[in-house]
Amino acid sequence: MKFLKAYNPDRIKEMMREHFSNIEIETEIIHISEAQYRYSSMDIMSSVNIPDFNKSTVDGYALMSSDTRGASESMPVFLDVSGEVLMGTESHTEVVENTCVYIPTGGMIPKGADAVVMIEYTEKLKEDTVAVNMAMHPGKNIIYIGEDINVDDIIVKKGRKITAFDMGALSAIGVSEISVFKKPKAVIISSGDEIRKPEVEIKLGEVRDINSFVVGALIEKYGGEVIYKSIVNDDEGSLFNEVEKWIDKTDIVIVSGGSSAGIKDVTAEVLDSFGEPGLFVHGAAVKPGKPTIMSCARNTALLGLPGHPGSSSIIFTIFGKELFKILLKKEETMAFYIEAELTYNLTGAPGKETYVMGTLELNDGKYLFNPLIKKSAAISQLSKSEGYVVIKSGTEGIQKGNIVKVYTE
Repeated sequence: MKFLKAYNPDRIKEMMREHFSNIEIETEIIHISEAQYRYSSMDIMSSVNIPDFNKSTVDGYALMSSDTRGASESMPVFLDVSGEVLMGTESHTEVVENTCVYIPTGGMIPKGADAVVMIEYTEKLKEDTVAVNMAMHPGKNIIYIGEDINVDDIIVKKGRKITAFDMGALSAIGVSEISVFKKPKAVIISSGDEIRKPEVEIKLGEVRDINSFVVGALIEKYGGEVIYKSIVNDDEGSLFNEVEKWIDKTDIVIVSGGSSAGIKDVTAEVLDSFGEPGLFVHGAAVKPGKPTIMSCARNTALLGLPGHPGSSSIIFTIFGKELFKILLKKEETMAFYIEAELTYNLTGAPGKETYVMGTLELNDGKYLFNPLIKKSAAISQLSKSEGYVVIKSGTEGIQKGNIVKVYTE
């Protein structure tokens, strides 16, 4: 099969949304203690106010702010202490003019009080009298009912990656179990007569499987799980049988290798043979990584990646991340990058978006980006790289000394 039009990455992402958005990922109910790094399958709203009573944010004395008008260190006001608020109990004490009540941080504001003076700005003269040497205004050091969270506030949005802080917020509103997307299941098939498992002694001309381990780790990073890895020979029947074996048992089938236009590169034909809508990408305007394949059939995403490790890792970083964003309905987030000074001239590829791996160096308070200028088959790039720079299509290159965005995720 000849290459179809090599689309730019943005257009490919649009087509991915068109074809993969209908793939349904099942959900499950889990306890919030197991929710970290999972993706919420629905908006989670609060059914309560937080706080549900007016509370003090400091240790001090609850009082009427009007009683402290003009108070200072040189001219304090004197108030009678009429009681104490105990933590975890409802306050039944009432503050009236020229009185105050001792209150700990988090204590319930007693009736009549509209401010709390920090204990540091008071002096206890005797058991039932304090001097206040700072003027208060209404609401000072008080957090009011619902000021933090209101009933019907969305605490966790659908598609959000649950964090430790989200778990705390959910606990605060009384939610102990939530619905999350199940981790999308993926199978990785390495295609090639020369491919061998890492533990096998290899002969001259053979190579060990690299891509399934790199791509597998990225799948887990993006929110999925790899349920099986296999190696098949470069022939259409073997590859078809392996894909057929898994297509109805998983959400994603990835074939590494066999995606270019060589005589034994049969991945495109195989992935297009499983039904509608079928193949929609066979060629990406990306360097490295032109031989990229995407198909969809039987509620499963089918991807063909280049065989070269550098190309495969770049392509799956670009499009694998997008795939899991689609499947898990992930909320929009900012791309994370570090601005750094380029230490070497970079040349773009005509008509392609070029990705260059490199290392970061901190020098005199600023970051430097050192490109790893090697061919896409170079394996050392994978372990040395700390990020990558994108040279947009239509750009001749980037000159040494320019500030570039280094993407590290």
